[in-house]
Amino acid sequence: MTDLILHHYDRSPYAEAIRLALGLKGASWKSVEIPMMGPKPELAPLTGGYRKTPVLQIGADVFCDTSRIIEELENRLEGPKLIPDAANGLTQMLVQWSGAYMFRPAATLALSPVADSLPKEFWEDRKALFGMDPAKMQAFGPHLQDQWRAGAHWVEKTLLDGRDYFFGDAPCYADIIASIPIWFAGSTGNPEVAKIYGELPRLTAWLERVRSIGHGERSEMTAQEALDVAQGATPTAQTLEDANDARGLKVGDNVVVLTEDPGATPVPGSVVSLRANGISIARKDERVGDVVVHFPRAGVVVQKA
Repeated sequence: MTDLILHHYDRSPYAEAIRLALGLKGASWKSVEIPMMGPKPELAPLTGGYRKTPVLQIGADVFCDTSRIIEELENRLEGPKLIPDAANGLTQMLVQWSGAYMFRPAATLALSPVADSLPKEFWEDRKALFGMDPAKMQAFGPHLQDQWRAGAHWVEKTLLDGRDYFFGDAPCYADIIASIPIWFAGSTGNPEVAKIYGELPRLTAWLERVRSIGHGERSEMTAQEALDVAQGATPTAQTLEDANDARGLKVGDNVVVLTEDPGATPVPGSVVSLRANGISIARKDERVGDVVVHFPRAGVVVQKA
């Protein structure tokens, strides 16, 4: 199989979700370190300017957003199922809980101890892309800590019956994605988070089990090597139309795709594949040639060019 190439940085919480998913699958993969903030000139030839982390590259096919990456890993890799059939709906709810409800509190708790050491450019980047403002984060810190603590107690209650993982004796992506804001909040040594961990013995034992999944077999690759892989490959995406597409889009239509984030970068291309849960667009870049970029539909805006 063509190498799995993950473009990420180690402190990225959502990249950590993918690394753990690769570990659960027992996968071997290539690691390309990317900057924490834009611009990302060695990634843009693949993505067309998509800003978020991580990105998965398989030859000349480029997968953006953790939900789309997880779908691809599930389809391509053997090993334990990331999302068992019986857990599908609840897992998708946990994805939303982990991101929409828990991420801002977790990010505030994680960044508070290191805020003064981060460069001004980091905060400018996050404010432009996500609307994050360190002054507002500090002002709302106690409230956000309360929100995170409440969510952590929900996890503790889920494990009251003695189960090791959310759906029994084996981990799945539901455990991984729920663990991300729980882990991230304490990843910089915030003492307030340590106190809350102390209230929650089942949560902390569960978190340790999830963390022990590991990251699979990681080996390093340079950004230039990854670009060379794309240049030497041909996209494998199959054309597919969606008769129920709300905009009446067809294969070959020129579109712009961007996330719903305030500072999202529009990615132009022509439609290759449409379905309820995904859209794939073809692009040509002078560095890598023809690539297809794959996005989910949830959380993504598609506009006719």
